Amino acid sequence: MHLNYIVLAHKNPEQLTRMIKRLDCPEARFYINIDIPVELAPFQAGLAENPRCLFFTGPQRLNTMWGHVNAVKAALVGIAQILADQRTGYTILISGQDYPIKSNIFVKEFYKKNYGINFIECFPLPVTSHTAPNIHGGLARESWIHPEYGSNGGMDRLNHYTFFLSTKREDNVSIPPIFSRDFLSMRNMRCALGLLRRQPAIFRKLLSKRKFPSDLLPYGGSQWWALPYETIAFLNKYIKENPYFLDFNDFTLLSDEIFFQTVVANNFKRIAPPVAYVNFTRPTGPWPATFVATDVDELVESTCLYARKFDQDQDRKILDTLDEINQTASFLN
Repeated sequence: MHLNYIVLAHKNPEQLTRMIKRLDCPEARFYINIDIPVELAPFQAGLAENPRCLFFTGPQRLNTMWGHVNAVKAALVGIAQILADQRTGYTILISGQDYPIKSNIFVKEFYKKNYGINFIECFPLPVTSHTAPNIHGGLARESWIHPEYGSNGGMDRLNHYTFFLSTKREDNVSIPPIFSRDFLSMRNMRCALGLLRRQPAIFRKLLSKRKFPSDLLPYGGSQWWALPYETIAFLNKYIKENPYFLDFNDFTLLSDEIFFQTVVANNFKRIAPPVAYVNFTRPTGPWPATFVATDVDELVESTCLYARKFDQDQDRKILDTLDEINQTASFLN
């Protein structure tokens, strides 16, 4: 059973090295995108002696800034390379701030036992406060219904154009087409004028209505997934034959929560919740919660294989504790 990890990272080289060492096994390969313009060398140094690690370089390396389609494109780069390497088994999309909460033995047996299931969150759009699933502590209810991330149950993400003004987090504007009813507000007019001043070349996009592909029903869900070989082969073929869908997502806010979910849900039946545990229920602090040592019971009780997110600069002890628990589990197995 091949385990192919596509890793999107932008900070903490030492923590990335530690995570990969914990996940490493003869069956594993790691396809790693370090965001531009972060320096690549510190990340490569910690894994230089590991032949199972491949870092994206040149035009393949992307800046997967928050909400941008580059997160989708980086995953597709990884998928294409995995197929070129003739790697079967499961492909798992994780971040550099993930960490395993189950032993490698457990992980491998889990994928063998459940082979063929697509572990990806998929729910139809639009969603409402009543229909939104409460996966991983309310992710859907908060990020899909909150107007800051696209109201109308997520449909604004599909009907409005999102323009990224810089590489800073959330430095973007979402604007409905000029000739739509939704455009008639002072906020939208100000945003459109600001866009005209800053990026006049793409301002003309607002003159046409966005058209979601008629052959697809839209779905949303968490960014992180684990998909079997047959699914990633289908995805790679699908995007070559239907490039318009990737083009559509160029102007979609948080397309990493729509692109894969839509293609998988429209073409596959065997779908189960993601295998990465995330907590969006903490009343204070940034979302998702950053796990610390006092969260160990919450993580151990989860049925997921991985969790996010962790920051060893904030709390290293939680990683030490998880290592001890999983080393014990491996020994007992």
